[in-house]
Amino acid sequence: MHDGKWDEALRYVNQVLATNPALTDAYLLRANIHEKLGNENEALTDYSIAIDLSPQSPEVYLNRAVLAYKLKRFDLAKADFGKLLSTETSETNTVYFSQSDNGGYDKIFTTQSRIRDLIYNYLGLIETQLDQYETGILYFDSAIAVNPHNADYFAHRGQAFLKSGNKEKAIQNFYFALKLNPEHSISRNNLAAIKQSEGSIDEAEKLLQEAKQGNTQSANHHSDLGLLLLGTGRYKEAILNFDTAIAIEPVDGELYVNRGLAKEKTGDFTGAMRDFEVALLSDPKWPKAWFVQGNNFMKQGMLEQALENYTVAISYDEEYALAYYNRAIVQYKLGEIKNACSDIRIAESKGITVDSKMRSKFCGE
Repeated sequence: MHDGKWDEALRYVNQVLATNPALTDAYLLRANIHEKLGNENEALTDYSIAIDLSPQSPEVYLNRAVLAYKLKRFDLAKADFGKLLSTETSETNTVYFSQSDNGGYDKIFTTQSRIRDLIYNYLGLIETQLDQYETGILYFDSAIAVNPHNADYFAHRGQAFLKSGNKEKAIQNFYFALKLNPEHSISRNNLAAIKQSEGSIDEAEKLLQEAKQGNTQSANHHSDLGLLLLGTGRYKEAILNFDTAIAIEPVDGELYVNRGLAKEKTGDFTGAMRDFEVALLSDPKWPKAWFVQGNNFMKQGMLEQALENYTVAISYDEEYALAYYNRAIVQYKLGEIKNACSDIRIAESKGITVDSKMRSKFCGE
């Protein structure tokens, strides 16, 4: 394990369990190995077996709780974190802390560290994910009461306030996180998003540039800056930022879609099409990817292909109003007036504002 030879480690621990199938530590060890190998369901099973064998071990509950959170098994995660809170000491040899800049969770091995604030933080994250913002904020309050020196806790509470609509308190928490940790780039990202929503583009860009410099290995920071630059017409700079983000997270389809949109703006329809194709490889049932590729076809006058793409997008999302709207335009250009009228009415019924002249043109009204 220390050498990172996970397959070989797994083979040895399997031999141990074949010899002694009731050894709790071996299941815990194998679960950790499975996580490293990406076998998360197998890891969850091993943690559960370890708990059955040793139901009072905070070590195992913590491991399973964190993995359950990662897998969005929130009921199981809440139960396990609750079990840990019910113990008198909440101590363990393995401690996790959130790396909010990349959205992941790393293990830190210490000696009998207290984890009560960490548990409150996770419970807050769970409630926020479940849109229970008030409950989430209360848990973050508890985490901060136990440990007021962790910038992540303030940032997470800020995100909960922001999602609940309390922008003022969200801003206060993000600035407090930066006071504790001036390099806390996720707080700068959130502040930048707020500034951008208020129309303060220059301030937003400054914050995003600082966030990117504070954590060059976070794809989100490069991507967020790329989106801002895309929105302000600086397409080539946007592409460079998406390039860097993709180098860090090469399997994130959203990055390819956004880079493709930027390439389209520069007139590089071929490069954009390649990016949309990669995005569809990441998720062949992704309506947005089919839609933007359809737009690319339409802009190049490839109407039959565009029509097919919009139809596929609608097949995966029957509420996709813009797909109906654009399909109506393509059908009208192809002379399919009746279908065009039908789609424009559907788009309008789903919230798209349709100009009266366009409706008259498509439907003869």
